[in-house]
Amino acid sequence: MRHFGFMAPERSDEVFAVAPSEIDGNSSISLVGMSLGATLYTPATHGGLAKKLNWLASEIGLTTSVLCLEDAIADSDVHRAEANVVEALDEALADGLALPRVFLRVRAPEQIGRLVEALGPVLTAEAISGFVLPKFGSENGHAYLEATRALAPKALVMPILESLAIAHVETRRAELAAVRALVDEHRDRIPCLRLGGTDLSGLFGLRRPHDSTIWDVAVVRDVIADIVNVFGRAGEALPISGAVWEYYRSSPVDGLVREVRLDHVNGLCGKTVIHPSHVQIVNAMHAVPFDDHQDALAIVDEGIHAGASAGLGGARMNEARPHRPWALRVLQRATGYGVLAPAVTWRDLLHA
Repeated sequence: MRHFGFMAPERSDEVFAVAPSEIDGNSSISLVGMSLGATLYTPATHGGLAKKLNWLASEIGLTTSVLCLEDAIADSDVHRAEANVVEALDEALADGLALPRVFLRVRAPEQIGRLVEALGPVLTAEAISGFVLPKFGSENGHAYLEATRALAPKALVMPILESLAIAHVETRRAELAAVRALVDEHRDRIPCLRLGGTDLSGLFGLRRPHDSTIWDVAVVRDVIADIVNVFGRAGEALPISGAVWEYYRSSPVDGLVREVRLDHVNGLCGKTVIHPSHVQIVNAMHAVPFDDHQDALAIVDEGIHAGASAGLGGARMNEARPHRPWALRVLQRATGYGVLAPAVTWRDLLHA
C-alpha cells in the first residue's frame, strides 16, 4: 500500500519534498493504522464489487475499503450480502485484481465464523485484511476479539466506539477503561480505533448538517475528547480515525474540509467516507506541510534538553520537551502520506 501511487513519477517529484513510503507487512501496526487514510464504506450488497474496488485503488488511490454487512444493509439482505462479498473476493483473487485493504464490517461475533468458512481460500490468501467490529464495548469486545483470533489469527481488527455505555456520561469512564484493557491485550492486531459518529449522534437524536462538523455537536465532541484522552496519550497512543462524513458528492465539501482540519487538531488520523469523490480530499489533507516537517525534524534532532527555538521562518516557537510527541506524530504521518514541497498545498494534490 502506498498513498498517491497513481501519480506519475514526474508529478510526484514536483509536489512532494519527501514521497510517501510503501506500507506493508513489515510496517509497525501503529504506522499501518496511521496510514489507512480515507476509508470508503460500501454496502456489501453492491454489484460489481471486485472491479469497482480495483478501479478505485488504481485510479483515485483508495487504500482502505470496508464492505458493510451491518447498518448499511437491510436486515433481510444479510445472507445475500455475505454471498456477494465472497463472490467478489473470489473474483478478485481469480483474476489477480489489485485491491485496497479490504475489511468486512460484521454484525456480531458469531457472523465471523460463518464468513471465515465461506471465504476459505480468499482468507488464506489474505485477500482481505480483517474485520471491523461495530458497537464494540466491554460486553461484546472479548467475544469479538477471541472469535477473530481463533478463526482468523492473521486478520486485523478495527473496533468502532459507538456504544450507549460510551455515549452516556455516567458510564463512559468505566467503559473506556474496560475497552482500553481489551485493546491492550490485542494491540498487535488493532491498527486503529474507529469512531461511530452517526451512531453516537443518533443516540441523542442529532445529526450535523453539511456545513457543520462533528466537533460542533457538543455531546459527541465530548465523547470523542474522552476517547482521545484514554487512547491518544503521548507515548502510548493508538491511532483513532475520524468519524464518518455522511454526505455524497452533491453536497459542498467545505464542511468536510473543516472537519478533517479539526480531526487533525484533536489528534485523529484517517477518516471514514461514503463516496469516492471524498477519498482524494481526505488523503491529500493528510500529506504533511513542509514547515511542519521541518519543525518536527528540528525538535527531534535537537533532543528534549534543547529548550525553545524559532520554527521555520520564525513564525512560531518550538519548545523541545512538550512539542516532541507532536513532532514524532508528524514524522510518522509523513512516512505514510509524504511531505509537501515548499509552497505546495494539499489542494495541489487534487490536480495531480
